[in-house]
Amino acid sequence: MTPDVTWHPLAKMFGRWFLRRMPAAIFRRYYGTGRLRDDIKIRLQSAKPVTVTVAKKLVAPRLEIEGEAFNLSPYLDTSVTAVLSFLSADAAGGGVFGEVHDWRGFDLPRGRVRPFSLTYWLNEYQFSVVSACLKGHFPIEVFVMLWVDSKVGIARPFKTFKIADPAVR
Repeated sequence: MTPDVTWHPLAKMFGRWFLRRMPAAIFRRYYGTGRLRDDIKIRLQSAKPVTVTVAKKLVAPRLEIEGEAFNLSPYLDTSVTAVLSFLSADAAGGGVFGEVHDWRGFDLPRGRVRPFSLTYWLNEYQFSVVSACLKGHFPIEVFVMLWVDSKVGIARPFKTFKIADPAVR
């Protein structure tokens, strides 16, 4: 006797297996970089808040941001080759005042979450802008972009965050 199995779950399982092993040229037609960009999500880590460390004797002030990248793609394992980030504070009168380019990559398999961190070492001007935002309770905008490499090409998902009250150490 054979168990009562419908064809739908078997077809779905075979379809996923086939799509993972499909050649890149064919796969790119059905699942392009636009869909991959939509399937990669970026968020700030809720367990570790954004922190501003005020200068001590030999350490420069810094702004640390902990983020997470999610690969919600059911088909592609990806690799993040770079994390690009910019700080902006329009309320302090300044536009973009800091940037970080992290070229240390990490793997981002399908269905997984990977943490990343951004550290802005602040010079005197940047620290004065951050201080003005903290004192006036103005938000600091952080623009984060990932360069994600996969077999269908390079996708560049991005997200903008408003940071209102970072922790100060």
